[in-house]
Amino acid sequence: MSDGAPAGKVPRPLIGRNDDREYLTAFADRAAVSGGALLLSGEPGVGKTVLLDAAAAHAAAPGTRVLRAVGAEFESAVSFAGLNQLLYPLANSGAADPCCDPDPARLNKAAATPS
Repeated sequence: MSDGAPAGKVPRPLIGRNDDREYLTAFADRAAVSGGALLLSGEPGVGKTVLLDAAAAHAAAPGTRVLRAVGAEFESAVSFAGLNQLLYPLANSGAADPCCDPDPARLNKAAATPS
């Protein structure tokens, strides 16, 4: 399953970016097992999106869920805008995920416990 990853998109060839691509695919492989987050920054037009598309396609191929967010200057004053971009697609995904579909009995017990 892939949320926010380029569905069916074939990455463009990356000329001269082998080291960067290897780093990102290795990160994606590790993150598929233990989770992770990555921030990729750089000047406009240097190929960040193409690298991320390739890494997302690599990660999504075996079924890893890929979440992506994009920074925008106009959202800089909005608290948690990036987190909202990451989690909003999951809210209505209907995924049978323990963290998205908590056990009601455990929630009731936690709510009844004084803090």
